[in-house]
Amino acid sequence: MNSGCGGGSGSSTTVAPPSDDATTDVAVYYPENLTVTSPLESDNGGVSSRATITLTNHTAQLSTIVSMLSGGTLSACSFNPELFLQTETSAPCYGPTLDYENHPDSPGGTADGQLPSGDLGIWKETNAATTEACSAAQMNARMEGIGNKSYAAFTALASMICVDLVGGYGIPSESTNDIVADMNNMATSASLDASFTTATIAHSTVGTQDEFIYTLEYSYTDAFSDVYPMTMVVTHRSDSSGDYTGRFQYKFDLDTNAGNCPSISGNTPQTVAGSVLYARTGSDFAIDARYANFCGNGAAGFDSGVVSPSDKYDATTNPDGWGDNFNRFVVAFAESTYLGEYTYSWQAGLNDMNTRVLNIAVTEDATTGDKEGEAWFGYGADVSTSDNSIGGFICNWAGPGNSHTYSTNIQYQSLLQNSTTDIFEPVTSFITYAPTVSCDDADNTFVYDTDADGDLADEDATANATNNLKPFADYSGSFTVPTAPANF
Repeated sequence: MNSGCGGGSGSSTTVAPPSDDATTDVAVYYPENLTVTSPLESDNGGVSSRATITLTNHTAQLSTIVSMLSGGTLSACSFNPELFLQTETSAPCYGPTLDYENHPDSPGGTADGQLPSGDLGIWKETNAATTEACSAAQMNARMEGIGNKSYAAFTALASMICVDLVGGYGIPSESTNDIVADMNNMATSASLDASFTTATIAHSTVGTQDEFIYTLEYSYTDAFSDVYPMTMVVTHRSDSSGDYTGRFQYKFDLDTNAGNCPSISGNTPQTVAGSVLYARTGSDFAIDARYANFCGNGAAGFDSGVVSPSDKYDATTNPDGWGDNFNRFVVAFAESTYLGEYTYSWQAGLNDMNTRVLNIAVTEDATTGDKEGEAWFGYGADVSTSDNSIGGFICNWAGPGNSHTYSTNIQYQSLLQNSTTDIFEPVTSFITYAPTVSCDDADNTFVYDTDADGDLADEDATANATNNLKPFADYSGSFTVPTAPANF
């Protein structure tokens, strides 16, 4: 085995595997210093729909992982599979339901109704009763799903390494360690309600790189006595400089009661599958994390090792394709500062034809050192062809006479991190518009719930609105969509 000498600007964690003569850098066999988290997370609360676990920030996650990798005791090697079950949601300030009267795009301009949630973008400048910028709150809310699932995978991997070290096996060299009995002993020791059937760590040399393949299969029983069959495969490659690349694959069966997949006896069986491609080059990180809900239990879920956005459900030709909830997080950032470009796209159903997209650049004031940000929101291409960039804005997605043709505008907020609370607050906001095809309201009879309080009585039909959105050219000329790590 090639023992790496470290790399990047973060601190390097080392352990002394019993089977090796020398200390081996953790980066050789684990994605050191890496997590899948929102750069805007202040750890001040979450909005997970399961309402059980709040996604923690990068520093807190690394602290837990480093402790696990030290290989102390079996009970300290435990991880929490419940994290895989966490789901994303939307911040209250984003895309509320919206009552309206006399919609001007309707025939005769007389239609009354309510716009559904999720389509209006950044509707209020700050989130609920806080000072947090809505764009930051929405990024954090979306990350409750993909971030927690990725953290579950990272800690499951750390658990395997921890159990391996506690068991005295050492990091394998051109061999395979079978630790399934030890994983079950760990579960008993830590009171983890999981039964492991496969747990192996295999090492080989691929060219000049060390390659480790971790395989984990088990069943997890949650607090409601629901059983979830779960699998995970991790491929990690590293070289002597400390650079590494890798891929996580995880999936589990889930029964729901809604969505685009076929229902069987009142239940909708699905497979939640996720993948994370990652790379460290010098002191720079790149991540491409994805997950979606596939139709049927036991669906394949992967194409060449990753979740494919083009693998859509079709009752005849592709009955185990994805039907719901495709999420993708593509980022590039500096290891020591987390400064960089962060993109998140999501598409609720296979037939939506457009993604909703957040692009956020996190920077630092050269004089004060304060963290700043520029956040853009709009619509993008269908997830099957999207690169997580924004194509434009759609002001009337689901209302009367709607059009899904992009306008030449885009929503924008500039951000500044509060040095006391760590919350990213708005400095400037260009977010307001009327929910019409033109994005403006020149009709003296159209009323809509501008403050999203559920009450139209306080609205003024004569207060015609001209949008203050940013020109799309401001976005296309300033934001660079990060390049996803290569698969292998």
